[in-house]
Parts: sequence; C-alpha cells; structure tokens
Amino acid sequence: MTHAFAKPALLFLFAVVPGVTASAEPQQAQALQFASGPDLSADYLIQFSLGLIVVLVAVVALAWLMRRLSRFQSSVGDSLQAIAGISLGPRERVVLVKVGETQLLLGVAPGRVQTLHVLEHPLPTTDHKPLRGDRGVFRRNLASALKGAEEGRETSS
Repeated sequence: MTHAFAKPALLFLFAVVPGVTASAEPQQAQALQFASGPDLSADYLIQFSLGLIVVLVAVVALAWLMRRLSRFQSSVGDSLQAIAGISLGPRERVVLVKVGETQLLLGVAPGRVQTLHVLEHPLPTTDHKPLRGDRGVFRRNLASALKGAEEGRETSS
C-alpha cells in the first residue's frame, strides 16, 4: 500500500520543489552551499560582539538609572516621611508616617491602608533614616505615646 503512494509523491517532490533532482551531484553541491553559510570573517564577529556588548551595557545602565531615579522623592520633600515600621505578618505592616508636623500610625495590608491612630504628641526620633533603626526604641516610644493618649482620654471623660 505504501509503495503505491511513494512514486507519485517523489514525482510531485521533483516537480514542485526547485533544486530537488534525481542526480547526486547537484544535491551534494547544494548541501555544500548550505553548510558553508554566510561569510564569518573576524571583522564580522568583532562587529557582532561589540554590538552585543553595547546593547547589554545600555540595558544594565538604564536599569541602574531607573533604580536610582525611583528613590528620589517628589517635590513634597521632608514634609512626608516614613519614620519607622514593624512587620506584623508576611504581608501586613504597621508604619509610622510623618506628615508635616503630625505623625500617623498606619496599618498597611495588600490593597488597604488604614489610619490606626493620629499621634497628638510626635514621637522623638533620633535618626531620620526611613524604616530603619532599633525596633525596641520604636516600640517603647509607641507604647508610651498610646498610653499617654489613653490617659488623656480618661481624664477628659
């Protein structure tokens, strides 16, 4: 059964596909032409390598530049600053933010930011490195500020 379709398929292949012939010499010449490929001289390889290096350096430089520029704050300056933060879980944080002279205690979770407390008396900060420093100091200052706010509420009632 397969031999019946073999001869017509070969005839069709020889007739339709240019360069396919029954003789061995043209096939060998064509195979040698495809195997040699383009002329890969030393000048071509050097030019190709230098072009590739230039593109890679440009990509790395742009990535570095974008990383550096994203650290700059907007024109707000020092009036908006993240002072400290504590991680409560894998995706939840409590962050102390300074807005002007007011300090806000914010709860941050995926897709949600909620004001937990507005501090009436700002917590003293020794260094202004955002989200860095001794967490024990932050915890003590926060506890004393919240205790002072609760005592203030009890005396006013």
